[in-house]
Amino acid sequence: MSANKPDTADKRDNLRKRPRLPTNQDVSIYDSIRDISLGKLVNIHEEGLMLISGSAVAVNHLYQFELRMANAIDGKDRIKIGAECLWINETGTDEHYWAGFQIIDVAEHDRPIISQLVEELDD
Repeated sequence: MSANKPDTADKRDNLRKRPRLPTNQDVSIYDSIRDISLGKLVNIHEEGLMLISGSAVAVNHLYQFELRMANAIDGKDRIKIGAECLWINETGTDEHYWAGFQIIDVAEHDRPIISQLVEELDD
């Protein structure tokens, strides 16, 4: 799944309030409602994330994600979040898509996990 990030995504990076950090561990993203893999986490911060997916997701659509981390944080290797897809771009191939999401719902007990994941990525 290696593909170059599109220029339009780079421009959006400059418009963000907070920088997203690339992941240092393998984090799979699943649609919790349908229990299907949507792709891999590319970067994240407390307010948003980007994934690379083998199938197109819908802009302005709400998703219930389960992030499945290869390395547990505080004994948890899965957390659930609600997110809205803000944009989607093709990667330049017909096989993968970049998608940006705003995190809109996280259980209070999972917020520290996201913060630790961001800190881990910032090292």
